[in-house]
Amino acid sequence: GYPVIPYLQGYMYTKGERLENCNTTLLENDHLVKITTSTVNDDNHYTYGPYNSYIDSNTELSPHSKAGCWKADVANENQWWQVEFTEPTIVQAVVTQGCDQQVNWVVNYTVLFSDDGVQFSVVGISDTRAFIANSNSDVKVVNLLPETLTKFVRIQPRASVGGEPGMRVEILGCANYETDHMEDLMKTASVSVSSIFNSDPDAYGPTRAYLNSALYPPVVMYGAWKARVLTQDQYIQVIRTQLNDLLFEREEIEIRIDI
Repeated sequence: GYPVIPYLQGYMYTKGERLENCNTTLLENDHLVKITTSTVNDDNHYTYGPYNSYIDSNTELSPHSKAGCWKADVANENQWWQVEFTEPTIVQAVVTQGCDQQVNWVVNYTVLFSDDGVQFSVVGISDTRAFIANSNSDVKVVNLLPETLTKFVRIQPRASVGGEPGMRVEILGCANYETDHMEDLMKTASVSVSSIFNSDPDAYGPTRAYLNSALYPPVVMYGAWKARVLTQDQYIQVIRTQLNDLLFEREEIEIRIDI
């Protein structure tokens, strides 16, 4: 089995006090975080892939079918959901939901930590310790963890309802507020490009240029912006409006990358 991380001894905070001290939603607030899974149902990453596993993700029927959860391809205890932070991060709780609008949720799971993504340590008093998870699709269930500085968090479902394990997940912990990711800046920016492949902005447009955009097979969404023609005058351009605190007026910052 895995080496075991024991629970904190003599813990004196209440659940509410502990969450109040360090309860940043680490996945929702940082889209540079990498999410991977052991398998994906029917190998359909667009419909059932790991980036559908954010808390409160919704089922979408058009223009393409998208499930409101990650769903594994196999119903056994070897399946896992994993997050890799951009840097070691203090984590202290896991929040889970079942699949949106489906009778499919994880009943209990094991949590593992790792610094390198290779050697993992299980959280608990033994390597079979399981946290109680969900009993329906929608209610969010919070499980506290020993406050740990880690780069990887892996959740391994042990039992589930509805066949293959399916879940939505959030990790709570301490965010590094000094890190100013370009991804966060892009959220409030206007992005334009010289041309779009196949004139299909949903599959190849400027919003696909965000870091860590994933390819969803079959190619309904490409993992990058893609130009329509192979010439030297292709470009992607970002214009971000910000407030000048000294002049109390708005100013525009323009970034253009010529290909």
